[in-house]
Amino acid sequence: MYVFKIKRHIYIDFEEFLVLSDEGFKEKEINRRLFLFSKAVSLYKGELLKENVHEEWVREKREYLKRIYVDMLIEMGNIHQKMNNKIDAHYYFQKAFYYSQREDSWLRLIKFYTENNEVEKAKGLFNEYKDIFGHAKEFPFTPVKVNDEESPTFYEKDGNLLSSELFDIVLELEKVKRDKDHLLVEIKLNSSFNDSLINELKKNIRREDLITYNSHHIYILFRGIKNLSESREIVVKKINNLLNEKGLKYSIIKVE
Repeated sequence: MYVFKIKRHIYIDFEEFLVLSDEGFKEKEINRRLFLFSKAVSLYKGELLKENVHEEWVREKREYLKRIYVDMLIEMGNIHQKMNNKIDAHYYFQKAFYYSQREDSWLRLIKFYTENNEVEKAKGLFNEYKDIFGHAKEFPFTPVKVNDEESPTFYEKDGNLLSSELFDIVLELEKVKRDKDHLLVEIKLNSSFNDSLINELKKNIRREDLITYNSHHIYILFRGIKNLSESREIVVKKINNLLNEKGLKYSIIKVE
């Protein structure tokens, strides 16, 4: 177990932080998932290892841990939104954005305001930062009135396996980014499939990539792609190899 000292005599246990975050993203039960995220977030004490910031491995480790931390804040916001805890959802979405200044967290906070009919606040936040993020587009979201009894289920099923509702939210946020860095793959299976196929796919994608599915279609969202043209060929090849090994009849009907 590794413990690192950082400025002002604060300690963070990286191993426990990573274990808790990983367990949280894999946990299906919503209250347990929220508990694990909360515990992991409590271990994160700001910018890490400032005294060694010029060492490349330290910079990479700091950015990696920061990304996980912000991802957890966003997921905690999603959970609270599902539980109709709007105040807590707003707190975590806002904290994720103002701490990270990440484009996806900015868009998620704007979407939260839009979903809660705070359109002026959403547009104000959009206009305040759109030049920073290089957005030449008009305001990207449309207010949607949802009956409280039919509120969509925004949750993570298991790790990077998402409910279709949450998958669609993430995909929408990816689409309005200034620079495209994602690939969406849609696979149509000619016969039914079971969880073992989904589990195999999860093993073959990165932590930041996402999956959802229905009776005959599987959707995989590959995020943070640096070279889209090269990655497109690699992704299609890996999927073909896996599905052919399983002896499945299928067609890849979308790679975009």
